[in-house]
Formats: sequence, structure tokens, C-alpha cells
Amino acid sequence: MSQALYRKWRSRTFADLVGQSHVVRTLQNALQSDRVAHAYLFNGPRGTGKTSTARLLAKALNCLNPTVARPCGECVPCQTIEEARYLDLIEIDAASNNGVEDIRELRNAVNFSPTEGSCKVYIVDEVHMLSPSAFNALLKTLEEPPAHVYFILATTEIHRIPATVISRCQRFDFRRIAIAEIQAHLAMIATEEGCDVEEEALAMIADSTQGCMRDAISLLDQVVGLGRGQVTLKQVQNLLGLTDIQAIHAFGSAIVARDKAKGMAILQDVMLQGGSIAEFLQQVIMQLRAVFRFKLIGPAAGAADLSPEQTAVLTDWAKECSEARLLHAMSVMVEAAAELQQAPHPQILVELALISAINGPPVTVAPAPAPSGSEQGIRPAARTERTAASAPPHRRDAPARAKPSVSLRQPTPQDEKDKNILRRNWKDLQYTIKGRARDNKAHDALTRKGMAGLDVQNGKVIVILRDAGYRSALSKMQVREVLNGKLSDYLDRDVQCSLRVAPAPDPVRPAKDQPATPTASAPKQNVDAYLRNEMRARRMDEVEQQELLAKLKAAKDK
Repeated sequence: MSQALYRKWRSRTFADLVGQSHVVRTLQNALQSDRVAHAYLFNGPRGTGKTSTARLLAKALNCLNPTVARPCGECVPCQTIEEARYLDLIEIDAASNNGVEDIRELRNAVNFSPTEGSCKVYIVDEVHMLSPSAFNALLKTLEEPPAHVYFILATTEIHRIPATVISRCQRFDFRRIAIAEIQAHLAMIATEEGCDVEEEALAMIADSTQGCMRDAISLLDQVVGLGRGQVTLKQVQNLLGLTDIQAIHAFGSAIVARDKAKGMAILQDVMLQGGSIAEFLQQVIMQLRAVFRFKLIGPAAGAADLSPEQTAVLTDWAKECSEARLLHAMSVMVEAAAELQQAPHPQILVELALISAINGPPVTVAPAPAPSGSEQGIRPAARTERTAASAPPHRRDAPARAKPSVSLRQPTPQDEKDKNILRRNWKDLQYTIKGRARDNKAHDALTRKGMAGLDVQNGKVIVILRDAGYRSALSKMQVREVLNGKLSDYLDRDVQCSLRVAPAPDPVRPAKDQPATPTASAPKQNVDAYLRNEMRARRMDEVEQQELLAKLKAAKDK
């Protein structure tokens, strides 16, 4: 029976571990100086070598080789651990053994002496799945285990582990493995397996796994079976649902050159060829991110994992685009990717994101200076017909309504910076509100359905909502605490969010014998002043209605 490549090529010595040199060096020094801790906590993303390192440490602790090259891989304990037959190595899956009774059994078992070797090693995988009572039951044993017992805990979610457990362990954080290291390791495996894999195909496999070596080896195993030992870049693209890099570059060039027709045509070709629109969008986002890194830290530091051809293309994009354009393009693409799963028409959603990315960020227009007192007394000599036709007539029985005060302000650089930070984290805020507050109305208030705008004025965050119902949903104590807490985390200061309701556009009443003509919407107005005027006008309308009803009733009685 054949064995999966990721199991066949699991690390057998510390030298085989890829991308975790800081962990390997520390553990080897501890073994050589006989200063091995009684409990370790391995934290990091999936597929980065946590369980493999735990097994290597168990081998080294039971290895019979007296030299410093432990584990040797040749003695009986090393071989039996490699074959999963060693009785003193106990691996526990905390996802399925997460109850307090399971931990009580473990506490009773640790008191027995080792059966084969000099020590017993307990590897608890996915330890964050233990229940609170199980963690409490483990604390005393974890703090003072018998001399012959070692604990190695592995997790991908360190934030779910109590601080009391973390403080009793030596913590090691495993990093995502660099693309170049994954590609080199895959090339070695392909050579040993006698497979002919194109270098571009290996690079695409390494890039698609986001630093996970196990996923990369599993994907290599899959494409080797697909190509029967001959793996090409096209096969990897078809398997992953990825789009050719030339199409990605052409799409990005269309954004840079503001060529909407070209971008729409490329997107249509991707759909006709059966490409995954989600994967296409993810690739575009990663290309834009690389360009943004080029803009901030330079091509030399940002092109560590890119080919020379890609570096040349992205360098040209970085020269053509400003930071504001790149940031806006990334923001709209990331927002579209987040909404893609629920969108009824994914292609239309990406097309809208394309148009928004090409149009660029909205331009803030500085307000015109207010006229002086002498200038206010000057009236124009004559009005045009269009102005006269669009001017609303005054009612005879009602006083003229005061115009709402206009509050336009040029934003400060710090306000713009805070606003960009909030835009980047707004999706996270929506998910947090939905998960912690459990209020669908409050969640809708922070989406396009309920939000009319977002502003930062003198450091104060202002959320403008479409109606008072959404403001009431966000004003609840539980929702407000979560909202202010998350905003404070994003901006790294204490934030008390201000909730306002957006003013509706003031309808223009046409003059007599004149057709109704559409007019431009009024400028941005001060919300409080607008609401006061609207309430005053609404009371006037109610008086008119009462007078009209009285006249109709009097006419009917006659």
C-alpha cells in the first residue's frame, strides 16, 4: 500500500525541519545541556511542523545514542517511535478527548513508570479544544509532573488557551514557511521521487499554500498523480482553478492604465475559460499587495519571493500608481472578495470593484470661503430662466424656512489616516458585531444596507446611518461597548463613536405651469440643524393638512 508523500517525507531529524531554525536551535541546546523543560507549548499555523517537532523531541529524549546527534534514528526507541509502536509516547487528540474525565485518566496514567524507555512523553494535539474544566484538571499535573513525564502541547489558536496553562509551559511560536524554502523542499522531494516538475509549477504550488508545508507536499502528491510524473504549470493552474499569470498582469495593467474596457474583457475571458472568479480575485489582491509593498519598502525588500519578470512588472506599476490609488484598489478588491460567496452575480460584483478601483479614491473638495458681510448684501442683477424655474415658490401662509447650516471641513492628514485604518478593518468589525453582539440589525447597520457614510473629525469617529432604526440598534449597551472597544483597538486610543442619521435630500417643488426638473442634491449639511428644520417643516405640513380637512368638511356640510 502506497503512503502519502506528506507522511513519507515527515521530518526524521532536526536537520530535516524546514523554516523553524529558531525552534530547532533552542531545543538542541536544551538537549545538549540537559535543560529540557517538563512542558512545552507549540503554537503556529497548520502544517508548519509542530507535531513533527514534538515527535523529534520525544525521539531525542528516549534516544540511546550518547552523542550530541540525537535523535540518531538507528536505535530501538527511534525506530519504534518512527513506526508508531513506542508505548511510552502517547499522542492525544484533544478535539475528541476534551472532557474532564479524559484528563483525569491522564492524571492517573502519568504516575506509572515508563514501559520501554527512560521517560514518557505526552503529545496533546489541538489542545485549545479542551473544555475549561479539563484545563483546570490539567493545571496541577502540568505544573509538577513526575520526573519521568514530559508534556508537549500543540495548538493553532493560542488565544483560546488559559494564561494559567501558558505560564506553566515553554512557548515556541512556529512561523509560516517562506515560499523559497517550500519550493526548494518540493524540488528535493520531486527529485527523490523521480518526478519531472517544472520550476514554475513548483513556485505556484509553494505560493498557493500560504506557508503550509503539509499542504504543499499534499498538492505535489496530487499533481504528480495527475501528470503521471510529468507536471507542468498548466496542470497546476487547472487543478487549483488559478488563472494564468499573464492574465493577472494584464488585468492589473488595465487598473494602472485606467482602461475599463480592457479590464472588463479580461474578466470575461477568465469566466469563459472556466476559471474560478474567487481565485482570480485573490491573485489580483496579492499582486496589488506586492505593488504596495514595493511602494513602501522598495523592490529590493519586497521582491524576496518573486521572479525577475514579476518584479519588473510590479516595479512599473509602483511607479505609475500613488499610495492612495493602490490602497483604494486593494480595499475595494478585498471587500469584493469578502462579499463574493453571498453575491448572486459574482462577475458583476468584480466588475463593480474594477470600475471603482480604476476611478480611484473620491476626491475631497475644499469648501468655498464664506462671503463677507459686504458681499452678502450684493444681489445679482438678473437670474437665468433655469434658476427662476427651479426656485421653489414661497407659501403665503407660512414663514420662509431657514436654510440648514452647511458644515464642510477639510480633513486633516491624521483624520484621513484614521479613516483608512477603519476602512481596512471594517469587515472585521462587522463580523465581530455579528458574532459577539448577536444582533442582525446592528450588523446590517454597519453594511451598505444601513450605513450612509463614515467620517473622522478631529479624532472623533462619526458613523452616519440611513435611518433612526439603525442608530437605535447600535445604541444598545452591549453593541455600543463592542463597537467602541473594536474602534479603540484599531486606532490604538480611546474612541467613543458618534452615531448620526443621514439627512434626506430636500425635495424641490416646481413652480406653477412648469414641469418638475431633476436638480442636483444639496451639499453636505449639518445633521442636527437639518433635523431641527425638518421637524419644524413637518409641524407646518400637519397644520396645512388640518386646515384642508376642515375646508373639505365645511364644503361637504353645505
